[in-house]
Amino acid sequence: MRPRYLASKVCGLLFALPWLLSLEAVAQEYPDTSVSSTKSIELRAMSPEGFKFNNGAPHRLELRDFSSSQILRSWKGDAARASRVELGKLPVLSAGYLIDARYFVCDKVDNRICVTVKVKQRVQSSPAHDLSVILLKLSLPSGVQRALKNQGG
Repeated sequence: MRPRYLASKVCGLLFALPWLLSLEAVAQEYPDTSVSSTKSIELRAMSPEGFKFNNGAPHRLELRDFSSSQILRSWKGDAARASRVELGKLPVLSAGYLIDARYFVCDKVDNRICVTVKVKQRVQSSPAHDLSVILLKLSLPSGVQRALKNQGG
């Protein structure tokens, strides 16, 4: 059996098993945002339309130094903890920060249809800015949504 054929059969089998019906989405790059360096910053993530956060999955969020990629703070936990995170005050860093997160979401109607959403967003902090909430509206490319719906139905 040729490797390519075997791989397609294995992938087809995985998608046929309802408890393994999942897909890893392409990482989402959000536009840079600027927040206050004098206020406590909160990050709020919203699940994609038609999906909900998978409460039993190991969501992860890391706040990194943008220039060195060093992890400054990290959070792991269920959906409630990962979708609303208090980042605290973000002192001014010349290169800024990078939010690096991974969320697991499932279809609201069919819990067997799940996807991993990876998020990256650069954040600058400055005393000149007043923003204290970073809102991440997670989305899935329409092709990914169609593929997931077709595999589940």
